[in-house]
Amino acid sequence: MPDCNPAKIPLDPVRVLSKDDSPSMDSNKAKMANKPYRELISTLTWISVTSHPEIAFVATHLTQFNSNPGEAHWKAGKTVLRYLKGTIDCHLTLGLHNGNLTELVTYSDSDWGCDIDSRRSIAGYVFLLGLSTVSWSSKKQVMVATSSVDGKYQAGSMTTCHGLWLHRLLIELGLDKFETLPTTIFIDNQGAINLTKDN
Repeated sequence: MPDCNPAKIPLDPVRVLSKDDSPSMDSNKAKMANKPYRELISTLTWISVTSHPEIAFVATHLTQFNSNPGEAHWKAGKTVLRYLKGTIDCHLTLGLHNGNLTELVTYSDSDWGCDIDSRRSIAGYVFLLGLSTVSWSSKKQVMVATSSVDGKYQAGSMTTCHGLWLHRLLIELGLDKFETLPTTIFIDNQGAINLTKDN
């Protein structure tokens, strides 16, 4: 798609994809069999891991339709390609190039029950060392969240586990200051924040 029109966002937030969009008739399945859906999604997943953390959610979301993709899933995958076309001049600068290099900050979030097939939430985080992005993830939560507070709390827990591992890695790399320095975790839900505080 070298001549496609760029898209401003990787996934339309109004369009909810589900397994109901998968073809049920053999003729429609045969039509989709000629489209390289799995190859597209594996490529998007690789790109999200290596250089574009902002498409991690949509790459993970589209992966769950690999066994029986429909036309709506294919169009959503092509929208991500259009988004990448529009951001071709944007890039991550890796390395400790500026900011406070002894400050590890993370942002944690989840969508509450956005997956209408399983009702599980997608949780994600991004870690910054100084102003450099050093780690990110987006994945479906193991348990169904009973509320938005529960979903955000589970995402915060996943983020904390990774933060502890990252602290140990930084110490092993010779950044001994992280032995005592805290990591700031930003969560956008007051109920989840209150649950994390000691009483």
